[in-house]
Amino acid sequence: MAQTLAKTNPPRIKNAGVGTAVFRGRQVTVIRGDLDTEYFDTIDVPGYQRMAMEHEKHEELKAVLAPDGIGVPDDLLLCTSSTSYEPLTAGEILLATSSLSLLDGHQRYNAAMARIAGGQKTQPFGVKIFLGTTLEEEVAAFYQVNRLQTKVSSNVFMRNRQDNAAIMALRELEKEVEGFPPVTWDQLTKPGEKIRAHTLYEVAIILHGFYAKSRIEDLFDTLEQIQEREGTVLLKKNVRTFFDAVHASFGRDGLEDIKYRVDLLRGLASLFRDHNEFWQPNGRELIIRKEITNKLATLSYQEILRELQIKGSKNMTRVLLRHIEKGRRTGHLTLRRFGPVQEEE
Repeated sequence: MAQTLAKTNPPRIKNAGVGTAVFRGRQVTVIRGDLDTEYFDTIDVPGYQRMAMEHEKHEELKAVLAPDGIGVPDDLLLCTSSTSYEPLTAGEILLATSSLSLLDGHQRYNAAMARIAGGQKTQPFGVKIFLGTTLEEEVAAFYQVNRLQTKVSSNVFMRNRQDNAAIMALRELEKEVEGFPPVTWDQLTKPGEKIRAHTLYEVAIILHGFYAKSRIEDLFDTLEQIQEREGTVLLKKNVRTFFDAVHASFGRDGLEDIKYRVDLLRGLASLFRDHNEFWQPNGRELIIRKEITNKLATLSYQEILRELQIKGSKNMTRVLLRHIEKGRRTGHLTLRRFGPVQEEE
């Protein structure tokens, strides 16, 4: 119920509306609206919150919260033990407290406060405020909110990036090439899908002179560089050649559960990337001769699985190289004269 306020400096919520919601099993009053930056200091970060981010992600959030930034669509979730508020004119509501507890949105709030501390302007926040809550209820709600949140898979981000020519070109391979391994483009892998979209694009950038990227933004940037340098036709051809070699080398019965493992694919792509014997004289077109796939096909299931379980893709490259060079009349494979532009993550 609205009451006359006794607080001297409570926050005003603009574009506000009043409703109800279930909070820890009971109905509470909820106020939704916009909170201007002048009231950000009324928000308290309670002890149950996680540590604030630092470094790159923190700086990225600061950038999107600039007045001309892209913004963050999610509302902050706030709580207060007070149940009092006062409707004002022009869609404003005045709260009866100068202290709001931050339930969800700590990273966004921390980035905004960092901008303010540095003398920079920032966007207002959309807020959803639960009235009349207790600390015990807030702690329980905090864990439930975070437990139920699912991080969006990088596969989904890649599926949605239709402005990137390299991403769109490689997506076509699954439809164009018979026998190309089915790709996961969604949050979860469906029956029959063999590789994640992220893995497909990692293979592409490794083959073309880079190391694997875990950050989705770095992967996008690198693919754009490759697209500008090689074009989509050659990019697709090289990736197709790579997966043809994977099938020829490890497509026999009994290897289905490991031939598309990320560390094996990374290790093989790194091997091809680093040696002249796997490239046409122009150094741009991948070529894997039958003698190579025949040699790789003699690796046993036990050897491959043991190495993957122990040391992952870096060691897998050494194992594959050693196996190919074993008994080779012309000696060691020759290293390509280039250096990957960024270090492996």
